[in-house]
Amino acid sequence: MAKALATLDQLSQGRALLGVGIGWLEEEFRGLGIPYRQRVGRTEESIQALRSLWSDGPSELHGRYYDWNPVESNPKPVQRPGVPIIVAGHVPGAARRAARLGDGFFPARSEDLAGLLEVLRKECEEIGRDPAEVEITAGAAPTLDEARRLQDLGVSRFIVPLPGFDKNSVRKGLEQLGRELIAKL
Repeated sequence: MAKALATLDQLSQGRALLGVGIGWLEEEFRGLGIPYRQRVGRTEESIQALRSLWSDGPSELHGRYYDWNPVESNPKPVQRPGVPIIVAGHVPGAARRAARLGDGFFPARSEDLAGLLEVLRKECEEIGRDPAEVEITAGAAPTLDEARRLQDLGVSRFIVPLPGFDKNSVRKGLEQLGRELIAKL
């Protein structure tokens, strides 16, 4: 994964982002033979593993799920210290994880966005991190009022759902987004 993401970052000239979530569907974990209750620990250690492999020079990691002696992983991402990791989730644990391990936070649902951002800020304060270092992404309805509301909450990026599944509806939806939102920002 570290090599694939670093290669993507090289090919995109430093525009890659990695979204990470712990998962919610127990059957998927069972199908992979991974205990469902280990998903938080595995995810957090996976983030540490990626960051270790993207560091300069040889790195080693001796954790619960990953264990290697000094090894060099190449290529390295264009973005330093590595591909930005956006932690996704819509529960307080995800906000705390984003504060501790993420470059960004994407609350998958925004019903309690302000509350989740408060959890993130408090966790940042507890660990001595500036909350402004964690870029906030949100899903949103494409309206000017919603974009301004998100901006007021500290959101710097929002994701707009695909406006359709065929060429014509995608084109029309993107044109409407351009007229009704982007042109007004």
